[in-house]
Amino acid sequence: MTTQQIEERNFTYCSAYYGGCVFHKFLVGTPSRPEARRQAAAYAESMWGTPELIHVYPRKYIKEARVLLAAGQHN
Repeated sequence: MTTQQIEERNFTYCSAYYGGCVFHKFLVGTPSRPEARRQAAAYAESMWGTPELIHVYPRKYIKEARVLLAAGQHN
């Protein structure tokens, strides 16, 4: 994922919930919500195990997306 994708809003901001207070936020490189949900589930499972729930947020979270991109939290 690149900074240009963030500026053009070609990303989806996601979080994976694992019960209690355990959740992880990350980005996937597609603006399509159904595809983003599929990619987010695959990414979360490969990184942290099977999530209980995947949240897919609107692409208006530009500031948060820049922080996640800088931290390497993206697919």
